[in-house]
Amino acid sequence: MARGKQGLVWRLDTTEGSWAVKVPFRPSSEEEVRSSTALHEAAHAAGVPTPQVRRTTEGSVFASIDGGQARVYEWVDLSPPDVGLDPAGVGAVVAAIHCVPRTDTAQDGLDPWSHEPVGADRWDQLVAQLMRAGAPFAGRLSYLRDGLVALEAWIEPPQVLAACHRDLWADNLLGMAEGGVCVIDWENSGPADPSQELGYVLFEFARSDPGRARDLVAAYRRAGGPAGRKSPGTLLDADRPAWAHHRGRRYRLAAAQRSLAGPCRLGGMDQRSARRAAHLRAARVPSAGGLKGAEGTMATAHLVPEEFNIRYFDAAEDWRLYAAKRRSTSLHQLR
Repeated sequence: MARGKQGLVWRLDTTEGSWAVKVPFRPSSEEEVRSSTALHEAAHAAGVPTPQVRRTTEGSVFASIDGGQARVYEWVDLSPPDVGLDPAGVGAVVAAIHCVPRTDTAQDGLDPWSHEPVGADRWDQLVAQLMRAGAPFAGRLSYLRDGLVALEAWIEPPQVLAACHRDLWADNLLGMAEGGVCVIDWENSGPADPSQELGYVLFEFARSDPGRARDLVAAYRRAGGPAGRKSPGTLLDADRPAWAHHRGRRYRLAAAQRSLAGPCRLGGMDQRSARRAAHLRAARVPSAGGLKGAEGTMATAHLVPEEFNIRYFDAAEDWRLYAAKRRSTSLHQLR
């Protein structure tokens, strides 16, 4: 059994093979997962290395078990997260995802999460709510508020839309025991700018190594990846990967902001907030260096308190629930 950011995963061994059974922490409707599951299935059919979705005999994504929900995938033996994966393999897989025909409809639209700023008022509301709830990191977030608002000037609108995973950090793009890489957890997938996705993949898997960045971009291009080909403003040249690396850092900081400031309401998370919880890893900024921009230099090593990487606090009630759990459960178990 494993514990992910959105649910528990069990291994089920049967005469027909082994399966991963995911039991989500919060229920979703079939409509809410329709588009992302369709993209996952289209990616698998196109040859993207990813576990196959196993639907019910009625064609549903979820099965009802003891009043709860469960969804089933093909079992794949995966290695722990590793930002040192072969960059050529990573680039080729990302290109394959971006080449999958889009399965979303006009009603699905573009998720505002990826390109709209949070806004100063929303940051103030979140700080005040956490202060009232007694969260131990509320003062730290209040101190960082002005810097987070300034960083919103770095959020860019998408130029070209393609099929994207929208959560391609190292814990979702993993090595396989038999070799190669595998993409998991497609719940957040949908239309996005492939140049932006490639940018944060470069941030995650190349960091400050220009050689790895060049290899990743070159493999992406060889595999037919579309990023930068239709929008000159987002051109990612294989001999200029530092630009894409810089863009990835900007996207990661934007993801950190949005992860902390989803719709806030008492009584628990709505579906959009639950999806944002998957991006908490993106809120970690590992570099202690400064970030130079229009607002000057800002230290980013501790942009987001570690507590935010445990779970997403949508309201005071969620914080109280977390505080109660923390008294009886180690932080390692909550991760």
